[in-house]
Amino acid sequence: MDFPLARNAARAFARGAEASFQAKLSRALSFYPPATKDQRLLVFSTRPLSSCEFLPLANAEVRLAAAFSLIDSFLDHYGSTRKVSDSHTYLATFTWDAGLTFADAPQVNLEAMERTVRRQLERLGLNAVCSFEIDVFADPLAGEHARRLHFHVHAVCWTRDRSFRPVSAARALRRGKAFPSLLGAPSVSFVSRSASAAQYPGFERPQPRQDQTASSMAHLGYYLLKATSSAKHRFLGRDGTARMRGDDSAFNLKTALRFAEIYSQITPADAIFAVGAEAAAVAANYNARLRRWVMRQGSRGHGYTEAGLQAAWARLFDAHPELGLHPSAIRQRRHTLADAGNLRRANRQRCPLINHEEPSDTTSPCATRDISYQM
Repeated sequence: MDFPLARNAARAFARGAEASFQAKLSRALSFYPPATKDQRLLVFSTRPLSSCEFLPLANAEVRLAAAFSLIDSFLDHYGSTRKVSDSHTYLATFTWDAGLTFADAPQVNLEAMERTVRRQLERLGLNAVCSFEIDVFADPLAGEHARRLHFHVHAVCWTRDRSFRPVSAARALRRGKAFPSLLGAPSVSFVSRSASAAQYPGFERPQPRQDQTASSMAHLGYYLLKATSSAKHRFLGRDGTARMRGDDSAFNLKTALRFAEIYSQITPADAIFAVGAEAAAVAANYNARLRRWVMRQGSRGHGYTEAGLQAAWARLFDAHPELGLHPSAIRQRRHTLADAGNLRRANRQRCPLINHEEPSDTTSPCATRDISYQM
């Protein structure tokens, strides 16, 4: 893989975002300490990993491994397609009411949200690598008692269809029934590189007529899996449309604990989903890189279990009733090869995907399990 400057810059952004989140989480755990038996389990910035267990995105090493794998996979994709002049890439965002939930006791169906986004992107004929992101509003919405979380989807989409019109497609989706929004902000957008600060570190604007650059693609890989450490203020723009402005100070200790509890339920394989054959190849590359990282870890101490993490968070919330937090209920499409225990069992069965080869028969049991999270 080429493009070391783009790769290193995007990795630096990922490290910075993760360090900011882990610093806030560390302060929160100092102020609201867990039970003695749970302290090692919930200190995610320094927790040693075992490759035999559940791997949560709340752990700094796991999050960075996922982000680095996606950055490298996007750069591989860019390297193989950059000379295809008729390919156009967009950052799509889907922010609708299905992802709104109270922060004190979140309940959200990510599986249903994934189905909705997948269905609409397939209808448009787009390839897309998608991820879920969580925002928290700095203040309760009008007439409500608690702050809201907003789960939403980012998607890096591309197409060679010259008839595709991103503005018209977004407008049509907003007018339909799939993405209703009570927030007043556009619920769907497709943004090109030249119009998107998210695709540009430092608001870089070279080669304005080029669809993407190595820098923008690497930055998108970071952007899809970045840790969140700021809250959002809602305000009305001059056109009357609701807009969002980040505020690091409003991401308080209570919010850091809530985000860590949610991230404790999501693995790197759960974190993304793909639409279309070309995007599935990018996801397969991402998963292969993660598998290699997992197998390199060996066994470094006791690992996580999903049930153990959920129980530890429940005990912390019970021990500190002043937080007013309750365990979240996050329904998601579980991706069963996310943990290395399954990886090792599959490896013993000589699954072609575990050995980083393309499956010759996607109807085999081994390939089916892997495709379930590669899409």
